[in-house]
Amino acid sequence: MRRPLAVLAAALVLAGAAACGSTGPRVSAQPFVLPDLAVGFGGLAVTADGTVVVVGQKGITTVDPTTLAITGTTGGSGFEKVTTGSDAGHVFLLDSSAGLEQLDLRTHLVTVRLPARSTIELPTELLCVCAGGTLLFGANATHSNLTVIDLPAARIATTITMPPALRSAAVVVADGSRIYQLPPQTVGGPFDVPVSAVDVATGKSTPVPGTEGAQSLALSADGPRIWVIGVNGLAVIDGAGNSARRVTRSSPGGGEFVGSPDGRVLAGTDLPDHVTLIDTADGSEIASVPVGGFPRALAFAPDSSRLWVGTDKGLVGVPLGP
Repeated sequence: MRRPLAVLAAALVLAGAAACGSTGPRVSAQPFVLPDLAVGFGGLAVTADGTVVVVGQKGITTVDPTTLAITGTTGGSGFEKVTTGSDAGHVFLLDSSAGLEQLDLRTHLVTVRLPARSTIELPTELLCVCAGGTLLFGANATHSNLTVIDLPAARIATTITMPPALRSAAVVVADGSRIYQLPPQTVGGPFDVPVSAVDVATGKSTPVPGTEGAQSLALSADGPRIWVIGVNGLAVIDGAGNSARRVTRSSPGGGEFVGSPDGRVLAGTDLPDHVTLIDTADGSEIASVPVGGFPRALAFAPDSSRLWVGTDKGLVGVPLGP
């Protein structure tokens, strides 16, 4: 059942004020919640056709983005992480007991299972499916390594030792050639260590000047740009080079961020129950949106028209407009 979130009225007023006289992105309609779809720590994903894939406490649920109807379910309680593949018909899941699995969304059956040979190789985070759908990247924060999986061959291609970080935060450029990772930090600093760019082929790590104080990274799907969010403000790395440009020195916050496919919006968690929307053009806040629960996962629609927020109270949809 779709229910409007009355508590979001203040956020919509704020968003409207920010958009007044501006052509920038904005919250275009009142957000809504699907209360029966509480999101577990496995998160959520959106496929190429807009289907929303929710990992809940009791399994996987798919939702039609137009009708908001549940289109399928997969029972189970061991699913931990989810990421989309290169086509709309499959997602990849981490199963705490079975390893990495590919799920066919049409049948809701597991079609490929890749058990890890050791706990070192088993990722704790799924970062992306890259290189035209041929490689899956996963990070293991416990063992500070990154696993690259050859999907056509259904085998682990390589593992790369990474510097330990506060959390397994890294992004991979679309062709799978480079990984950008947060510096190894502890709570409270130091904040003078830059983000590292790691060459997948050689494993060589190179610091990126201008990214000191980073707390979160977000990949822009519209091109090889990496957004760097931290105590020193918002910066953007040109993925074709090895330098960063400062957008603003005002810090957007320290939550986990994702970038919209059109590159115009950053969305970040603002605990305990808000999501912050940032205009990437100037780093200004579009809106601070209360979502009625603990935000566990964020994902944009393919056309950037909606932000999906997975909370412990349900699945929230935030409509976005120009």
